[in-house]
Amino acid sequence: TRPGPAAKILVPSVYVGTSKGAYQTGERVWMSAFITEGPGHHLVTGSQPLYVQLFGPDGQLTAEEVLFTANGRGDGQLLLPDTLPGGLYRLRAFTRQLLPTPSLFFESILPVSNRREPRQYRLAETPPPPPLVTADTLQISVVADKPYYRPREKVTVTVRTTAQGQPLRAYLYTVVTDAARIPAPATSLGAYLQHPPAPKPPIDKPGLPAESTLTYTGTVRQASGNNPISQAKITFLIYDKDLKISHTVQADANGRFKLDSVDVEGVRRMSYQVSNRRGKPEPDAQVIVEPLLAYATLPPLPAAPENMLAVTPALTPVAPDGEYGTSLADVQQLQEVTVKAQREKNEGAGIIKLHNEASFAVDFDRNGPRYPNVVEMMAGRLPGLQVVLATDNSYRILIRGITSFGTPLDPLIILDGQPFEFKSDRTLSFINPNDVRRIELVSGANASIYGSSGANGVIAIYTNRKVDDNTKTLKSVELKGYQVALPFIAPNYAPRSASDDTADHTNQPDLRQTLHWQGDLTTNTDGTASFTFYTADKPGRYRVVVEGMNRTGLAGRGIGYIDIK
Repeated sequence: TRPGPAAKILVPSVYVGTSKGAYQTGERVWMSAFITEGPGHHLVTGSQPLYVQLFGPDGQLTAEEVLFTANGRGDGQLLLPDTLPGGLYRLRAFTRQLLPTPSLFFESILPVSNRREPRQYRLAETPPPPPLVTADTLQISVVADKPYYRPREKVTVTVRTTAQGQPLRAYLYTVVTDAARIPAPATSLGAYLQHPPAPKPPIDKPGLPAESTLTYTGTVRQASGNNPISQAKITFLIYDKDLKISHTVQADANGRFKLDSVDVEGVRRMSYQVSNRRGKPEPDAQVIVEPLLAYATLPPLPAAPENMLAVTPALTPVAPDGEYGTSLADVQQLQEVTVKAQREKNEGAGIIKLHNEASFAVDFDRNGPRYPNVVEMMAGRLPGLQVVLATDNSYRILIRGITSFGTPLDPLIILDGQPFEFKSDRTLSFINPNDVRRIELVSGANASIYGSSGANGVIAIYTNRKVDDNTKTLKSVELKGYQVALPFIAPNYAPRSASDDTADHTNQPDLRQTLHWQGDLTTNTDGTASFTFYTADKPGRYRVVVEGMNRTGLAGRGIGYIDIK
């Protein structure tokens, strides 16, 4: 029989909502991201890294971050340093799957004014695309709990999401800004999905597959002669609180390697150890990990058209958002601080094992958290291992990528070098989790030493016999991963009480232009959600924008107003 046609992969669409339509240096661009796919723009499932870049008026890259997204949603922020010149900036966002088609990247224009320059930048008035309002559009209502408010008073806003008069769950973001001073964002989610930048047909053979974790590339070479080490094996050690996770990769004939299935947040230093094709350590080896997307050739962004720019006299300078109650006179230079550290003791002593190296491994600190059983020690800590709850409330342990027809899928369990039969999680109940020092997952060719018994993978458990880390041959390298999430800072003017010492009471003026930002707001099955914030000192009208969509592609934006008198 002829093979059927290859399954078509739908190219995703990316949209990034921002907190304002214009910014000042010193502020943060708060962002909320949506990743959809298909003609109906359904939110994608699973996790995907989202790459966000900011380009200056001269087209040069100013900032870039990687946002973690789950099930099509993510949020983050970009800082605009005081040294940036004023002008029109371009925000660009994309996933790995969009790299072959840069014309499908999300782009938006952000006017940025430098507070020290005598000019204010905004977008010139341009007619929005014609709205496409249909009966299945997501309707978002925004209702405040009072008709007007006093300065520093608590506001409660209720949001309702419906379609065709029926409530439904929706995934939203919201921002509250000074309507007189801050323009609303120029783009909207609904308009963007209805008028995409280019057609997005299915692609038979995409240039790059979708990625669920960060992917790094690099080279291993001799530090002295700068020659690549062919077929070298590199073991990376990632320290995460009380855990130490190892991940082994193999370089090709040119010393090139790919490191994936490792998600790090912020800038993380990783130790590594290199051995040659014969398994002998290479103490002179050097590992160079390239920046994310170093393998991709991205087109430059041209400068924004001048007719999109409106220049007006600068407004009265105010503190950027998030700096309420402060002034430059309040800033003090910190004195030099000396931090002393002490090297941890190495308790390594070897253990006997048949396999040469593990695919993944986790070390447990005897002073770390306590677990009720060994199965829960493994759950969520070994990439590629699945713990499944059965109908009788017992656990099944499976290793991803293992397929077997007519035979059990249970992995081989090795305890301190001795194999034993695994039938259920109760088999491991006699092991005291406080005695477990290390758990290794062995799969693929590494498990072939165990013959047919290791065909479904191997889980090696080691108790208080200490593990040899070979620390003498360890070096380190720095990785930059997902952006570290930051909270939106806003004051709490609740009445002070004996049980609550978090309230803010200051005589400094509160001149905030952005009163509230929430990048991830979800309505319940009844279509309702609420959020609270406190007003600032400046009287006037403030705009409440709520925007988002449901999982099946219904998008909308709701706008309300509150008055401060």
